[in-house]
This record gives sequence, C-alpha cells and structure tokens, in this order.
Amino acid sequence: MRQRAIVIKAGTAFPARFREAAKKLHGEVQSLQEHRRLQGEDVRGIRDAIDAAVEDILRRHADLYDFGVSLESSIENDDLFKEIDQITAGKVGPPFAKPGEMAKIGNQRLKDEVPPGYADREKNSDKALGDFFLWEQTIIEARERKIQVLIVSNDGKEDWIRKEDGRARGPRPELVDEMLDRTGQPFHLVNVKTFLTHAKAHLHAQVSDSTIEEAESVQKQTDQASTDSLLEVVTLESMIHLLSEPERAAVKELILETVGQSRAYRNSDDDPRGPWIFADLTSGSERAQGADFQYPVTSPSGRVFMPSPQRGWKVLQERFLEMDTQGRIYWGKNGDRRPVLKKFLPDVEARFYF
Repeated sequence: MRQRAIVIKAGTAFPARFREAAKKLHGEVQSLQEHRRLQGEDVRGIRDAIDAAVEDILRRHADLYDFGVSLESSIENDDLFKEIDQITAGKVGPPFAKPGEMAKIGNQRLKDEVPPGYADREKNSDKALGDFFLWEQTIIEARERKIQVLIVSNDGKEDWIRKEDGRARGPRPELVDEMLDRTGQPFHLVNVKTFLTHAKAHLHAQVSDSTIEEAESVQKQTDQASTDSLLEVVTLESMIHLLSEPERAAVKELILETVGQSRAYRNSDDDPRGPWIFADLTSGSERAQGADFQYPVTSPSGRVFMPSPQRGWKVLQERFLEMDTQGRIYWGKNGDRRPVLKKFLPDVEARFYF
C-alpha cells in the first residue's frame, strides 16, 4: 500500500523515458549528418522512422507499463482499493485494546530476540514491530475463532524460519510452541511458491506453471540477497596464503556450508560452467540511477524490460550486452522473463583464492 504511488508513477513515466532514450538515437543521426556533411532533409527520414517506431512500440506494448490508472485518479477513485475493500470486507479484526502496552511487549521481545520480528530491530520503531503485531493478532484470532493457522510469506529471515545447512526447514519451533501453548492450535509457515504448488495439487486452484515458476524466481532472488550480504562479511584474502592445502580445503567447506552456497546452487539449464544461482541485475545506488544505467533490454522472445526509476541496471549497456553474449544473463525457461545474472559457484570460490 505504501509503494502504490511509486509503482503507478513508474508506469506512467515510462513513455516519457522511452521517448527520452530515443533522443540518443537522434543524437547518433546528428553525428552521421555532421560526419557525412549531409543536409537535414537527407536524414529526416531516419529521425521520422525512429519516432514512428517508438510510438508504435509504446502503443503495441502498453499492457507492459500502463496500469490504466493515474496518480490523480488513484487518489480520488482507485478501482484497486475498491476491490481490496470488497475482498477484505468483514475480514479485518479490531485494533489492540491497549496498543501502548503491546508496543512495550514488542520492544522487549526485540531486545530479548524472541521470534518473530527481532531481525527487523534495526528498522524504525513502527516497522520493527510489524511482524510482532501480525503474530500477536494472529494468535488472538486463532484463540477466539479456534482455527488452525497457516501463514504464507517469502520472509526467510531467521526470526521466522528454522534453517539447517543454509536450507529452510519450516517455521521456528518457538513459534509453533507459542501458538500451541496460547491457542491450542497448530501453526505452519510456507512461502508463496510452496503454497501455490499445494493449492494447485490439493485445492484444485487454477494456478499456471508460469505463475509458480515466477514465485520460485522471486523466492530465489530474495534468498540470494540474504546470501550476498553474508558473503560480503566473509573475507579471507588477507590470511589465506598462510594456510596449508588441507587447511584451505577445510576453510573452503566451512564457508560454503555456512552461507548455504554448496546446496543453494543449481544447474537447471545444464550450463557447462556448472551450478549457479540468481543475482539481481539492478541496484538502488545513486550511480545506478543515472541516465547511463537506465536503458531498455530485450529478451530472446522480444519482450522489452526497463529498470524501475528508483533502481538502475548494475552495469552499463555495453557490459550488459557482453554478459548476455557470454550466456551470463538468464531470461527464464522460455526466454521471456525479467533478466537476472547467473552467478556461478566457481566464481564465488575464486573470490577466496581457493
């Protein structure tokens, strides 16, 4: 809900950004004109063709960026909010009777690292308590309505998920115990991909394979973001040359097991370079938001993708095309998904001079 205006703005701004990108092609035409000492009418046809192509692309592919809503209409008459109101009608519980007291309990749980929510303790107070509030109100509903509880979430942090060897093994036992002790009801937690898979198999829900594949892709990128942050902490370059070969092998195994690398990597497309994982190709840094990092990329199937206004591609377009030629960009099984970087296990190992 907080990001809706940003998403709408990104969609409505896309045509203008696309036309702005086309101006660079006009600049190339101007260079051609000057280089060949041509007259304006000699290259006018090229400019007209560029503009016509841009407008044709925007018209034929409007479904990719046009949500059919403007910022103005979303404030006064947002159809999506109306639909949300219908879906949630009669399903929103009351606020806490004593919100201040609940905030104190939540803050104490954060300090004591009682799950869930303590992994968010570095956020501001409102956001840091969000997971605890959700959990506490779920307990209230489960107790009063005497119903079993299933939470569907892609949150893979340690304050929700129990992990062994870097792999998720279900909800934290403390959460299962607390739910049972306070409500007498069982509790389970699954991610979106698992929920959709089981809903299709056991509830006969109409869920397409592509939807499940996309949910899996999002989950892998979420997991990878967590793994990358751990990798940045583990730096042995300053001491690795002091180790013997057996010690290097032992440290290598320890690192890869600690961050879950050896089990997280897969090779779904039989790449000869070995196992790999998804890595985000966009960045929210100030550098990545520059014009040089805001360019369109085209998938093998012909779909055009742009980064969001708040994030740009991590590399310049020339480098992106080079990586794509090298087969380091993954466009999905059918070549029509938003691109991600293939990060190979040998590349990670090389960072530690093994």
